[in-house]
Amino acid sequence: GDCTCSEFPLVARTQCIANQTPGVGKTATAVNLAAGLAPAGHRPLLIELDPRRPGNGSLQGTAAERPRRTYQPATTYVRELDLAAVSPPDSSEGPRGLDGWLEDPHTADDYAFVLLDCPPTTEGATRAAMAAAAALLMPVRCDPFGLDGVPELVKALRSSIAGGSEIEFGGVLLTQATASNGAHETEAEAREFFGEVLLDTIIPFDESIE
Repeated sequence: GDCTCSEFPLVARTQCIANQTPGVGKTATAVNLAAGLAPAGHRPLLIELDPRRPGNGSLQGTAAERPRRTYQPATTYVRELDLAAVSPPDSSEGPRGLDGWLEDPHTADDYAFVLLDCPPTTEGATRAAMAAAAALLMPVRCDPFGLDGVPELVKALRSSIAGGSEIEFGGVLLTQATASNGAHETEAEAREFFGEVLLDTIIPFDESIE
């Protein structure tokens, strides 16, 4: 769906887009947000932590995996938007395994925003992203079961904060809304649970891509 970048909580430079439920629009959210930031003059870097590399297909990038200390992202068909693929940190690196990338001088000097596209899990790469990011953006699918996975992710977020992360809950984005999938009920339930954290923008389901 089309929306302006100003509708998203972009006060944090580094944000992770996460939800352990698959198919909620994490990568679509990350790609479209990054693609909207680029022409607006806010040069973004999209880091793929999902081993399936879904962003590669969306952006026609060639984000080969490289060691974190030899930083080299790939260009995409969107001008001023770069893409990097990072292997999920292994257990020996601990939850802050992304620091090598995010503290790299190229990241600090070249990019206004860094978006972390997480895999559908609350462990591994997602924990590392939460430890490294300043804000969490959580896409939630509009359907009767869309909020089922929320408590688990909130628990992971609180655990990350308790572990020393400075991450904040940047916002909840409702996605894939249709007139028939209970979007209004999901919005009402999400508004009651999240309050002002729920973003006003709701992304409709695009039937043309079925």
